[in-house]
Amino acid sequence: MSDMKKSWEEAGSKLSALGLKLKYHFDEEHSEEVAETEEMRGAVEKLRAAFDSAFEAMGDAAKDPAVKDDVRESARLLRDALADTFSEAGDVLRGAFTQLDSAAETPALDQPAEEAAPEEAPEEAPEG
Repeated sequence: MSDMKKSWEEAGSKLSALGLKLKYHFDEEHSEEVAETEEMRGAVEKLRAAFDSAFEAMGDAAKDPAVKDDVRESARLLRDALADTFSEAGDVLRGAFTQLDSAAETPALDQPAEEAAPEEAPEEAPEG
């Protein structure tokens, strides 16, 4: 038996056992308050059967070569999408830091430049 199938079977068994334990504790706490009905027992049994069926289906799907191929392709596409996202984010951050470095090296545009001394006009000769 493959490790994967064994893992899914163990998980399914554990969840089924957990369902029975929860049912037991529920019944124990509420036995005086609520009379058990066949409908409640049937619902719990349906839930357990649904868990068993779901885990069996997952185990069967994991054996299907088409499912394996889809999982591999999905993982590759996800990896590529993440790589593209991080690459683009890196480019944006690099550009932002370059702008910050450039701004630190040049004077800011909103600061007035030093005013040049006004040219002195030639003195006029006094009249008279």
